[in-house]
Amino acid sequence: MKKIRIFIAAIIIGVISIFYSTSAKDIRIDNSKKIIEDINYITENKLDSSVKRVSEYKDVIYDIELEEFESNDLVIDYDTNGNLIMIVDKNKKDEIIKKNEESAIKAKGELNNLSNDKNIKLKEKAVEISKLFNNVKDEKKLNESTTFIEESKIMDGTIAFKWARTENGYKYNDDFIMVIMDPLDGTLVIANKMYKSNSPTNNVKINEDKAIEIASLELKDKNKIDTSKIIKTELKIINPNYYWTNLILNSTDSKLAYEVTFSKQSPYEGEASIWIDAEDGTNLGGQQTK
Repeated sequence: MKKIRIFIAAIIIGVISIFYSTSAKDIRIDNSKKIIEDINYITENKLDSSVKRVSEYKDVIYDIELEEFESNDLVIDYDTNGNLIMIVDKNKKDEIIKKNEESAIKAKGELNNLSNDKNIKLKEKAVEISKLFNNVKDEKKLNESTTFIEESKIMDGTIAFKWARTENGYKYNDDFIMVIMDPLDGTLVIANKMYKSNSPTNNVKINEDKAIEIASLELKDKNKIDTSKIIKTELKIINPNYYWTNLILNSTDSKLAYEVTFSKQSPYEGEASIWIDAEDGTNLGGQQTK
């Protein structure tokens, strides 16, 4: 009798699991159709909104499991919690990959000649698309928002708009939402959300002046960095990489840190940034840019 009860319980659990899986998938299919309709409205496009294929795969770069919903025109990815991760226009992506030199030069010329009104309209569309990723389900994360940080003209003739993940007013260094548009017709190419970091595990206990003092000592005489020329200082949330130490390690255990950026001359002109732990002044790493 006991074996029969266990057998029946196993069947019930299996049926519930299948029902839940199917139900969750149906919900995401409906969500995907709604997303495509929203994108059509925002970009004044006519993309196919019927989902033709559903599959699962692992993103080896970011080490996350994703569920992919595909129409004739778009690919839409969700993580295992049902959070929207990426939207790709398949035709636009292939078009950009296949662009020859002449069309790339034409697209780049179009970017350089964007009128102010056209540029504003592109950004307005990108803002509306970025909002599709901001469906916060976890009450613990209701203090999160995004802050616009960048507009860049990409070499392949697209224009990218980027928002940093923000928590309690502090920007994350590595977490963002990016929307890439085609300036020729104002349509979406790719949009994605990368939130890989945990909430910071420390508090702010040292001030900016102390952080600059520590940063200057840490980078003194390194790669001809001029520690007397501070370009900027910002208190932000970073993932330690210990770049300026003998230990090279990337971590998702985030810290509040002062990012102090200096001018440098060697091995090339550019900027050198160092992250100083906002609680105890530890050197948490940083980066160099040209």
